[in-house]
Amino acid sequence: MPPTLDVITYELPGHGTRAKALRDLIFRFSHLVVELGDSVAEFGMNPVIVNHAGCTIVDALVIPR
Repeated sequence: MPPTLDVITYELPGHGTRAKALRDLIFRFSHLVVELGDSVAEFGMNPVIVNHAGCTIVDALVIPR
């Protein structure tokens, strides 16, 4: 695992569930980017809310090529 994600685990309050949810989101998003490849010019997710229930993407934007 990249060191950046290890840091997230220990810096988030109640780090267990929240950090796992954020890591899962990043992992799944990275697979989506690879899968779609050059067909997408830009992705945007803002804001992403991380809490005890997991991650919520409030708004997302995908701009195709």
